[in-house]
Amino acid sequence: MRHPTPKPLSIGEVVERIGARTNVDTLDVRHVLDELADLIPEAVADGHSVELFGLGVFSKTTRKGRWIRDPKTGGSMWLDETTTVRFSAAKAAKERVR
Repeated sequence: MRHPTPKPLSIGEVVERIGARTNVDTLDVRHVLDELADLIPEAVADGHSVELFGLGVFSKTTRKGRWIRDPKTGGSMWLDETTTVRFSAAKAAKERVR
């Protein structure tokens, strides 16, 4: 029997938990998380990788163009090369989840 998947933590819950663990005002925690959410995509778009020790690395990657199946028609269609953000979890984070 499968266990039900717990619901994802909202940003508000994350802010409250960090504030409680660190004795930092929740408004300050929220501001830092908002800035982090702005900074990571900007840095990755500029070609930098962002390493958060113990959590993982955000980096830019390119997916090659390829043929895919169109789900509506069943026919093939070309999907152009795309650039996206890649996240690679740190070893410590992977071990805590296991």
